[in-house]
This record gives sequence, structure tokens and C-alpha cells, in this order.
Amino acid sequence: MAKTADLLRVSYLAKDARTYFMFQTLVQNMPRAKGFEAFCYSGLGSLSSLYQGCTLLLVDDQSLYVVARANHREGVRYFSTPLSVYQEPDFPLISCYSVINEGKSVDGILPLVNQQGIIGLLIVEGKKGVSLKVNEYLLEALSFGLDNYRLSLVHQAQQSELQRKELALARADEQTAAFSGLLKELHEITIELSKLYSLDELYRHTVEAGTTRLGIDRMAVFIMDTERDMYFGTYGTNEQGEVVDESYFQNNIPNVPFVQEALTRKDYLSVWDDAPILHDTKEIGSGWNAMIALWHGDETIGWIACDNFINHKPLPDYQKEVLILLASTVAQMIMRKQAEEQVMLLNRELELRVRERTTELAQAYRALADANSALQLVSAIDSLTGLANRRAFDERLESEWINALREHSNISLVLIDVDFFKQYNDRFGHPEGDVCLQRISQALKECVNSNKDLVARYGGEEIVLLCPGISAEQTAVLAELCRKKIELLNISHPENGIKERVTISLGHVCIQPVNGMPHKNLICIADQALYHAKQTGRNISVQAEYGQFK
Repeated sequence: MAKTADLLRVSYLAKDARTYFMFQTLVQNMPRAKGFEAFCYSGLGSLSSLYQGCTLLLVDDQSLYVVARANHREGVRYFSTPLSVYQEPDFPLISCYSVINEGKSVDGILPLVNQQGIIGLLIVEGKKGVSLKVNEYLLEALSFGLDNYRLSLVHQAQQSELQRKELALARADEQTAAFSGLLKELHEITIELSKLYSLDELYRHTVEAGTTRLGIDRMAVFIMDTERDMYFGTYGTNEQGEVVDESYFQNNIPNVPFVQEALTRKDYLSVWDDAPILHDTKEIGSGWNAMIALWHGDETIGWIACDNFINHKPLPDYQKEVLILLASTVAQMIMRKQAEEQVMLLNRELELRVRERTTELAQAYRALADANSALQLVSAIDSLTGLANRRAFDERLESEWINALREHSNISLVLIDVDFFKQYNDRFGHPEGDVCLQRISQALKECVNSNKDLVARYGGEEIVLLCPGISAEQTAVLAELCRKKIELLNISHPENGIKERVTISLGHVCIQPVNGMPHKNLICIADQALYHAKQTGRNISVQAEYGQFK
């Protein structure tokens, strides 16, 4: 291989002026970025003026690439990124590979070599009767430039690969840092969850932590009742990402592949991309939905649902792993809280047995017990209506809820509101309003079983009936009986646009409690039914159905 100085010296000895010009251009421009490109334009351009056309090929790993082409019609085309000959179907490939692999001399195909062997080919297309002889110094110059061209391509490829690896490493470092930060947050969240006292607090804190500290747009926790194929809301987020109480929500478990996959695979996050995003079964947008089941042994007890409705960010793999760990933690905490409730039930049963076995001691303290009972009775009675007060109702609801859980029985609640009672007070005065409430309370007490049912003043003109052990149909009959009973009192109420007498609106519900369902679900659903009754005309009773009311 001739050195640059040798080529310059030889160029002065060359008689061909074009050859001299090409050597001079090579020596002056080769160190520059476009030196070889300029040399190709001058050298191949000169060759194409002598012959019909010419093509410069690069041989790399026994493959052929076009570097430059020239003919007297189109001029010179130079490719800064070499073009595979397979995209140019007019090349004599068999002849080219014969020159490369077998060293055969083929007319019009001239090898370009360096110390390692053939690095390129110059294909000259001659006119008929014209000799295809090419100046040997030009071939040597082309070999020199082509070798630099090849090294430049290798360098560019190495630089691109280095940049790609550096970018991948930076991205991996960023994801590792984010994963480490989320794991630290998850550790702190686990400690906080372990210190909570109730399932209600556990559900709320889980959703708050997921949205504010784990980078999730929206999240909700649901509890399942597999025997009835139902699931129930606890806490979730609304369309603005705010944490809200969703204990009113209940529905049938969806029989779709996305849900069934999540509910049958342990430690697995089911993700549905480009899917509808729902809130209370209503579609509000699109994005990814993620769902991971809560397991107790081999039993699914619920799930955590997430989506990217607000920020529309993708769900990276490290965030998926954190959600799987969160679900495992929450499931353990739920079972722990349920176990604590079972312990409370056992303690109460034990207390009952102790009481049964200490009858003689109880008789000795009967007088004191009677006094305490009288005091409790006074503190549990509403002074105006003579009904049980709100405190007595709350205690009785909790007790009946626990009994229904243990006995797998129903519990019903009827929530009653006196229609347009403010207008009644404004018209007749508060003393008459008090008398009206007393008459209504007495009439309602006559409608229930006084031995097991509770009638309580819930607040203002609202009265509630708590009836354990009856069916939904019986609850509906009771509600309608109460409505008619009040209507038949014929208490004049000119401001009531319905029948110009006092009427009531009622919302009622009948539920069989399941573990993990808060007892306030009963009140929430009945209140929604009462609201529906007042919105649809008043003086009616509305029965709540699963999934009907928010």
C-alpha cells in the first residue's frame, strides 16, 4: 500500500493529467470529513467520461455494498451510508464473488486491495471496442480511500453502539433508582398499615398511599363474595383522583378474560392496554387497566384495581412489581383484621357462657344491675319521641351485624323521612311539629315486632327501622305498611303538595353480610334508596338492589 507522500510523488510522474488531478485532490482532501466523497466525484466522474459507467463497491464480511456509482447521463451518486447490492438488481454478483473468493480475473471487475486482502471492487462498464484499462495508481488511490471509508464506517458504528449502551445504562440507572424509592415507600406503608385498627382504615390508607406515594393515577380496593358471585366497594378514587368512600358499590363479578385471569393467578398483575376506563361501571376514558387479586392461601378474597386515567403514563415493570408486593401485604392485613374480629366474637361468646355459669353471683348484684340498666335505658332513649336514640341504634346495628355474620342471616334497614317537615314547622310552629313527630313515632312502633326489631330516631325528622332475620320481600311489605299507616293518621299538612296531609318517604335494603364488608354499607344503600324515593315523587317506598345505587 503506497503512502500519501509516495502517491504524491508518483502523481508528478504520471503523464495523464486527470490522474494527477485525482491524486492531488486525494492528498489535499482525504484528511477532511468529505475528502473521500470529493475524490469519488472527481475520480469516478473522470472514469465515466472515458467509459460507459463505473461503480465502486465495498467488500465487508464477504458482503457487497455500493459506495458510489457514475455514468455519463446521471453523473456521480455517492452513498455516505453504503447501499446493499441486493437492492440494486443489475450487478453481476456471480462474477464479483468469483473475483473475491477465487481470485479469478473478470473483464471489467477490478479488485481493490490492502494488506489484508480485497476490500473493494471497481466495476467498469466499457463501450464496445474500447479497452477497459484503468490506471494502476488510480486503483491504489481508490484502495487507500476505500480503506479509510471502511474504517470511518466502523468508527461510526462503534460510536452509535457506545451511545446506545450509555443511554440504556442511564435508563437502567434511572429505573433502578425509581424502583428503590418505591420499595422504600412500600416498606413505610406496610408499617403504617400494621398499626391501623379497623378494616375501614386499612382500605382507605391503601388507596391514599397508592395514589400519593406509589405513583398510581387511580386505585380502588374491592372485596369478593364468591358464593354469591358478587364484589363490593370499599375505598377508591373519583375522576379527579380524590379518595372517596365507595362502600355503596356492589355488582356481579365480571365474567371477562381480563378479570378471570387476574383472579386465578397468584402474584400476577393483569394489564389491559388501550382499554375502556370505568368509574361505577360508566366509561370515562381509555388507557391501561391493571388488576391484581388479594389471596388468602388458595382463596381469592378481593382485588386491587388501577388505571392511568389522569396522567396517561405507561406502567413500567418495576412499578408492576411494587403493586404485586402491595397486594400481598394488603391481603395479609385484611385477614389479620378479620381474625381480630373473630377473636372479638369468641370473646363475646365466652362472656355469655361466663354469665350463664355465674347466675348466683348475678342475683346478688341484681339491684345494682337494674339500676345500671335503667340508666342505660334513659341514655338510649330519645326524649322527644320515646324511640331509641342514634347512639342506641349504632350499638344495636353493630351487634346485629356481627350476629348476622356468625349465623349467615339477613339484616334489613328501613330509613324514613317525613315529607316537607320544615314547611310543616314553618306553618304550625315547632311545638306542633314535635307532636306530629310523636304521633308518627308511635304509629311506626305499632308496625314492627317489638321483641326483635328496633325503631330509632336517626336525626331530625328521620326515623330508622332495624329488622334482623327477615327477607327482602318482607322488608318491602313492612315499608309499605309504615307508609300507609302514616297516611291514615290524616295529619293536616296544606304545604304538602301530595295529599295535603303528612306523608313519609322510605328507602329500604336487605343484605346478608360477608366478611370484610363494612356495616355502614347498610346505611349507605338505604340512604341512596331514600334519596331516590324523594326524587321520584315522595310518599313512596323504594327498595335498593345490588349495584343499583351509588
